Amino acid sequence: MVERRFHKPCVGGSIPLAAIFLKMRLIFLLITILSFVIPCYSSQKVFIIFNGERGDYITKKTINKIDYVSAKDIVNIFSGQLYWYRVTGKLVIKINNHSIGFFYGTKKVNIDEKKLFLKYPSILSKNTVYIPFEFILSNEFSNAIGLNINYNEETNILEFDTIPNINQPRIYSYDGYTRIIFNLNEQLSYKINKESDKIFKIIFYRGIVVEDVINYDDKFIQRIELSNSGRTAVCKIIMNEKNIILSDKYDYKKLEFILDFKPEIIESAKKNEFLELKEKSTYNIMITTPLSVIVSSETVQQQEELKLSDKKVSKPHFIKRIVIDPGHGGEDSGAIGPNGTEEKTINLDIGLKLKELFEKDGYEVFLTRDTDVFIPLVDRTQFANEKKADIFISIHCNASPNVLTRGWEIYFLSEKATDTEAAETAALENSVIKFESQPTPKQLKLQELLWSLVVNEFMNESSELAAYITKEVVRRLNIENRGVKQAGFFVLRGAQMPAVLVECAFISNVYEEAKLKRNKFKNQICDAIYSGVKEYDRKKTILAESNKKGG
Repeated sequence: MVERRFHKPCVGGSIPLAAIFLKMRLIFLLITILSFVIPCYSSQKVFIIFNGERGDYITKKTINKIDYVSAKDIVNIFSGQLYWYRVTGKLVIKINNHSIGFFYGTKKVNIDEKKLFLKYPSILSKNTVYIPFEFILSNEFSNAIGLNINYNEETNILEFDTIPNINQPRIYSYDGYTRIIFNLNEQLSYKINKESDKIFKIIFYRGIVVEDVINYDDKFIQRIELSNSGRTAVCKIIMNEKNIILSDKYDYKKLEFILDFKPEIIESAKKNEFLELKEKSTYNIMITTPLSVIVSSETVQQQEELKLSDKKVSKPHFIKRIVIDPGHGGEDSGAIGPNGTEEKTINLDIGLKLKELFEKDGYEVFLTRDTDVFIPLVDRTQFANEKKADIFISIHCNASPNVLTRGWEIYFLSEKATDTEAAETAALENSVIKFESQPTPKQLKLQELLWSLVVNEFMNESSELAAYITKEVVRRLNIENRGVKQAGFFVLRGAQMPAVLVECAFISNVYEEAKLKRNKFKNQICDAIYSGVKEYDRKKTILAESNKKGG
């Protein structure tokens, strides 16, 4: 007989299943604890732009979903100093005479004597102290380093802009002297030193400038160097010639600082003229007035003209009337940059600045638009024709599918494009016609007639004007020169005067988009266009006078 054994089943059969769930909970709890003990890392490069110029990059690390940047990176990008007190757990960063102290493992931070608390603690990891990235974007940090800060999370670009109280100088060249104008944002005291026969140094106390070197190279001025030294701003002006006299004027109400440079020989001539006048006089004169005031009637007239020059400095010659065309407008935004910057806004801003610059020099200037409105292309050149303009300048920003493309281009009208890229640029600018009503057959016929009559007549003059402007751009702007090109731009058709279309920079390039948003870069563009037109005007004036004498 076979013995059968029966095993008593486990009551309910639930114990093993409960044990499994318990183990799973323990594992999950262990993973959660370890995620805090052993941080989860990811990193990204953040590209730096200082005052519109591309700099290096820093590494942003995400640790447990919080963004951090290393203290070493902060010190390096601002050329600061780092002090580490390991015993007390304190790290001090010194930038621009400010002291910023962190206590890693805590939320405490001291900026000079001011105590603050961070949203997240600074941490020590692998012998490196990390600061919450959020602090770098704070107003407190911005005020401490004296820079405006803007961060674009989509493009990972961190921009720093100097907060100047002295704006970039404007330079005007006239017959017999050169004028430099500084517009200030607050009242500043200053001192002028003559360091050598060819170097003047202006020191602005409590001044701040965007550091720059401006190569001008006109008859008197060769170069202007702007720098910050401690709590002063320094403007060093290097002359082309010796024996240059500097006179200064400070308008405290307008916050305008004016420097005039002229040859010493002019002042000497005034004194000699007075002495000759005195010798010829039959009366005894008791002189109680400075020599520079008692001059001949002719010299008095010259001085009066110089006084009037504060309003309209140098009377233009060959060119008297200019039409500036800020491209696009209204429903036509033009190209749009990676960060949403609209071309129409940049074009209008440059157009307004350029108008002011030319008007200060006595030119009569008209804008095709001075607000955000849409103007059909054909109406823009027709406006210039009605105003009897001597030159027509259309202002634009370039764009390309290749986001790395950058640089300056200038165009004049031609039936054939210089190359494929020029044809594509023209096609892009001409696409604005989709916003316009369709022209009548009569208007089309008129446009074609104007095209055939005008394009050849002013092609050479337009090419020459473009070359002079480009020469000044190369001299003044740190930007790639893509040269003078030609293409069939509708906005230039029918212009009965030399006409050019300027593509200031590529708004589709994230770095040049950042530049185009800055007043410094826009002012440099305006100065370059202005100087190019002035040189073109001067050469045409000389040629006209020569032809007159020859006739």
